[in-house]
Amino acid sequence: MHHFVVILIIITTVCCDLCRLGDRTFVEDEKWVMGNFVMQCLRWGGRRWEARIVACISNRHEIPLGVTKTYGNVRYTCKETESGASLDWNSPSNK
Repeated sequence: MHHFVVILIIITTVCCDLCRLGDRTFVEDEKWVMGNFVMQCLRWGGRRWEARIVACISNRHEIPLGVTKTYGNVRYTCKETESGASLDWNSPSNK
């Protein structure tokens, strides 16, 4: 089994209506790609904002968090982990 792992990035602000990641800012519901993961800026009650992993990307396919999809003969699983998310895949050659 192969997998990518990313540490969950949580950015919380109480003063501004946006998510900040380094020198970039994102507005509510905006999505962007970071490595093999799709991030989204989400509001969590009141004025708290977080950048969360919402999907994984493999071979140009977007796989929502918590979903398993098969492309060709490879099965991909995007799952939440304690440290963020992981993208696992299985094919006949690596079982």
